[in-house]
Amino acid sequence: MGEAIPTNTYRVINKKSMGTTYGSYMTLAERTQPVDHKAVLTASGTKRATSSFSYSSTFSSSISSESISSAIAKTVGFQKSVGIDISASYSIEVPAYKKAYIKARRKYSTYKGTLQRAYKTDYGTTLWLTEKTVYARKPANSLDFKSAIY
Repeated sequence: MGEAIPTNTYRVINKKSMGTTYGSYMTLAERTQPVDHKAVLTASGTKRATSSFSYSSTFSSSISSESISSAIAKTVGFQKSVGIDISASYSIEVPAYKKAYIKARRKYSTYKGTLQRAYKTDYGTTLWLTEKTVYARKPANSLDFKSAIY
């Protein structure tokens, strides 16, 4: 009977785009007290977004192994933990005696694939066995805004 010995070689197959996914909304500007005149509420600045690889769709279990990260990066075409700065500005006119807020969230291009690990056999062949489903997300160059006047 032959044996299959695990190696430190990985690949990702069946890469599929899952489209755009989003981070959580962050409040960027808020008028919490109504005033007796209309005013413009503006949120502007720069936020940093970072690419990530994970084992779960909630991105809660990050991948630390360099060989696994390298295999994913080759498939999806970008590196893990590469950050980009996103600059944006958003304004709304707030009527007198009203409150308002501006919120934004990061946008990501998200990919899904199947992680496989190479196993060497006694016969000199390589077997590829499926390990896990992996996810990768790359930050987009824009933010998704929402605002409300109440």
